[in-house]
Amino acid sequence: MAEHPNVIKELGTIFSALSKNPALTPEKAQGLGLLGGLYLKAAGAHEKGEPTAWISFGIPPEIFWAMDIVPVVDLNLATISLIPGKVEKYIDLATEAVPDYICSTNRIPLGLALSGDAPLPNIWVVQNAPCDSIPGLDSAMAKYFGIPYYSVHVPYVNSPLGYEYTARDLKKMIAWVEGQTGRKLDVGRLKGAVQHSSRAHELMLKIREMAMLVPTPCSLNENRLAYTAMIQLAGTPEVVNYLQMIYDRAQDRLSGKLPYPIQEKLRIAWIYTVPTYSPGLIVDYMANEYGAISLTFMLNNMLVPPVKGDLDYEEMMLWLAQKVCNMPMTRECRGPWEVYADSALDLVQNYKADGAIFSGHTACKSNWAAAKLVKDKILEEAGVPTLNLETDFIDGRVTPGEAVRDQLIEFMALIQRNKRSREEKNQAASR
Repeated sequence: MAEHPNVIKELGTIFSALSKNPALTPEKAQGLGLLGGLYLKAAGAHEKGEPTAWISFGIPPEIFWAMDIVPVVDLNLATISLIPGKVEKYIDLATEAVPDYICSTNRIPLGLALSGDAPLPNIWVVQNAPCDSIPGLDSAMAKYFGIPYYSVHVPYVNSPLGYEYTARDLKKMIAWVEGQTGRKLDVGRLKGAVQHSSRAHELMLKIREMAMLVPTPCSLNENRLAYTAMIQLAGTPEVVNYLQMIYDRAQDRLSGKLPYPIQEKLRIAWIYTVPTYSPGLIVDYMANEYGAISLTFMLNNMLVPPVKGDLDYEEMMLWLAQKVCNMPMTRECRGPWEVYADSALDLVQNYKADGAIFSGHTACKSNWAAAKLVKDKILEEAGVPTLNLETDFIDGRVTPGEAVRDQLIEFMALIQRNKRSREEKNQAASR
């Protein structure tokens, strides 16, 4: 019988090979190299019999790096879309077992597990927010496959008491991980990981400020992989070096040492996800045909402040708890709809966007319930139109790239008219 492929190792090999493509920008090349190294390290740990962990996107990877456990974000296995035909294979396999209204990013790990094409982790740690698919499918899947499972509780809204509650749960999680893996937390290593993470988050905030400039020296095309790197590699010096390179190259564009990404005519804020498929028909198409530069998307909007001073263990746990509660999507999408609406409006206003795009995943039921309210709020308070676009951001079969492009053509015409109208009103008011 033929051996099953190790898809995680395959991802590492492909990303590492892609990172050497001279046609890629340094930002993309180094980002892919980082991810390739992570997946190869995870595959190598499994081959050596060392503990590995699947974690959800809000769980602090710093803790696992300090315990010498390689963390792989389960939902980030959606990067398998770079291997032709793989996304469809694993989503379809999972859909034979669970309903298709479960998020496809959750169904991919299930498809991988059912196929045997990826080694299962020794432990699985998730948070109970922001959506139903995480606790709903992941807990059942862990039980079915016999994977030890821990869920970190995040309160409904942010508050000092809520941060303390989550910090206590993180400490319980650490004790649980120690018991499951035999790896003890090294507080000294955690301190180093928190320092690296703090610097990385400081750079994310600086990159965010750069992207707000008009014209922008740092578009989504340059920093899109930052989120994917941060949710798995925060706490390592490698991610700090990567973000520093992004920031330095943006500074070089400001100083005239490097050219700007494109001749900017329109500014677009993606206020939720961005389709990962058919870039030539979506993000690149808008840039090439309309000079419309994509500035940011919700997942890159990291607002975690850097630490101040030398923290002791309790202070580190409180900072990590604040981080859990304020990571993108967890911050915006687990509480009242107004939290997400205010965040989306901030993106549009802070980035001086001419248009907003809500690329709503078909499984994100709570955000679709608020989508029209958010669209109206942005138009009323910022004067900016929003395109509500139904997609599965990793499965192009739901809304193919051609269908997205057709909607973008109409939307581009709308925001061009709206921008001219606003400019004419401003000129008339200044006379």
